[in-house]
Amino acid sequence: MLSPNSGFREATLVGSDRPIPFPDDDPDALAVLLNIAHMKFSLVPRTLEFETLLHLADLTEKYDAINILRPWIKGWIQAAEHLAERPGYEEWLFIAWAFGEVQIFDKLSTRLVWQVRINELGQCVGPSGRILDRSSDDIDALFPPGIIESILEHRFGTIEYVVVHIQTRIHTYLHGKRTGVYLCKMAHTLPRQEAEACDALCYGSLVYALYTLGLSPGFERPQDTKFSAQHLKDIMSTWIAPALGYTPGPGGMLALHHSSCSVKTLFDEVTEYVSGIASPGLKAHYDHMARKRSGLTEGQPPRKKRKRRH
Repeated sequence: MLSPNSGFREATLVGSDRPIPFPDDDPDALAVLLNIAHMKFSLVPRTLEFETLLHLADLTEKYDAINILRPWIKGWIQAAEHLAERPGYEEWLFIAWAFGEVQIFDKLSTRLVWQVRINELGQCVGPSGRILDRSSDDIDALFPPGIIESILEHRFGTIEYVVVHIQTRIHTYLHGKRTGVYLCKMAHTLPRQEAEACDALCYGSLVYALYTLGLSPGFERPQDTKFSAQHLKDIMSTWIAPALGYTPGPGGMLALHHSSCSVKTLFDEVTEYVSGIASPGLKAHYDHMARKRSGLTEGQPPRKKRKRRH
């Protein structure tokens, strides 16, 4: 930025007697960076407050200065990374992105897929209630380019999967009598009336459960869903799941139980699906973090190979 050939206004002051202003730079973070640049290492703190670390990450992006932080960055990250688990510290995404911390980036961004919701203005809201949109009036909000949009896309995909799964069940319950297709696990061994009764009971419990979410059985627009995917999953886990219980088996067989027919199985299917959700990180994010990791390791002496004992 301060190179005479750069396009920044500050570069025109290099070599002159005029002071170079940094009006947009956090003073505490800038002091850390300048103390390192001027080799005043005794003034460099071993740990940093979250806000200072965040703004220092911003400065390293602005001035491409990550390589001079190499001796300190690991300690700073280790001292503050526990905050990435707490609501309100979603900007750890920016810190992880700026310093090449892929594991922290993946863990936090994937969790936010579950936790974010949409407010009445269509804005992305985090678990602490903070608006996470880059267009927010919160001028201190720092996020990697495109990550909030990608989180929202993954959130939509997750909710859409659940909605389609529910709609498929509802359709099967409603048309089972006409199609002869039942979700009752015992349908192949029981009289048709028993299978119909089982599906009717499960359908009723599913409709009731949907109303507890403020949804009608015919809801078809997951893009209009405001609550978080986590809220949807939590509600599903509490659904009342009545079943017919035991019914006599045919030909004097042992009694058959309908517990595996209940809507609880829908929750199990959704849980299995979401356990494999990938990080919403984009290729550009991982390419950027790889470059940052390279900057932190560049110039380090190669590790000596240990000699094998014969």
